[in-house]
Amino acid sequence: MTNHHTISTSLNYYYLAHNLYQYVYSYPIYRELGGEFLAWTRDTHFKLFQHFFLKATGKSSLGVLPRVKRIDRKNIVGLEGILIANTLHELGYDHDKLKSVLMYHGTSDKVPRVPRQVANQFDYYLLSGPKNEAKLSKAAQISLDSPRLVRVGNWMFDPVVQQNYDLATIRARFGIKDKSRPTILYAPTWGYGGGTLLKYGPDFLKTIPQKYNLIVRPHYGETNYIQKLKKMVPHNLRKWVTFARPSHIFRNGYIDNMLIADLLISETSSMVYEYLIMRRPIIIAETKTDEVDMTDDGMSVYHVADHYSDGDDILKMIQRNLDDKSLPQDMESLLKKCFYFNDGKSTQRCLDFLCTLS
Repeated sequence: MTNHHTISTSLNYYYLAHNLYQYVYSYPIYRELGGEFLAWTRDTHFKLFQHFFLKATGKSSLGVLPRVKRIDRKNIVGLEGILIANTLHELGYDHDKLKSVLMYHGTSDKVPRVPRQVANQFDYYLLSGPKNEAKLSKAAQISLDSPRLVRVGNWMFDPVVQQNYDLATIRARFGIKDKSRPTILYAPTWGYGGGTLLKYGPDFLKTIPQKYNLIVRPHYGETNYIQKLKKMVPHNLRKWVTFARPSHIFRNGYIDNMLIADLLISETSSMVYEYLIMRRPIIIAETKTDEVDMTDDGMSVYHVADHYSDGDDILKMIQRNLDDKSLPQDMESLLKKCFYFNDGKSTQRCLDFLCTLS
């Protein structure tokens, strides 16, 4: 990647998101090209500053401490270069000075809650796969043969495919001490999408750690419930329960949770689709919401995975899914339908494309 790094650093790169956790989708690009992080809310600006500076010693996990700037998202002035957005929010900027690229945060069945003109405002869309392409192109009313749609694959998968990780180190970081037990990841979404953290979480905390390690990863918008939930864990089961805070965007990255999880429980979170790269079992926690498209489009985890609802025996369901030898093949099939390439080279495709904008 070094040759592309040299060519592209003549441009300024800016990374923009609404909430702290969304910036993780810019990390692979920042790591190669550098740049500046932008925020339009006081809260996110402070959390970025806190994350990169107040908690950092010398260099951060990004290699260097990035610049962080507060902006008015509807009137972005004084910037020239490439604006990389990780979220769908209305932006105002000079299109002659900034080229905008959407690198959307996650893949899911959630329906974009923005008008067509907002979905259509970006110059280019770096697409992880047919799943996101169908959703974003429909929302923006962009023809599928438009050069604005750039198929790169899921850049967040690259470390998994390249096996660029250390499982022992990751397990230690999350406090997973008993490797003889399978590890279950419960990663619900929040209010948008019918999150089940408070619906099923209390019962899962009392049952799942009886047989398995349990990692609970709430959505960023519901991390305020962690202290309440911690108190619900029976004292004799606490050593098998870990809570992961998505606000620790690089130290507690969601990819790390996926790598050490033998099975995922979720409902409409993007984790349901991202976890396909692991080819491991997924259990859908039943929920009701009108903010998600549950249509069977041939790319739906919902219509393939097992479903849990109130009254089911979660321990038996987990064991049944862990024992099912056909599931890895099912997940592999869905992975190929939902995501492009899956060859560990998607970050390079992003960099190659960004170089064409120089």
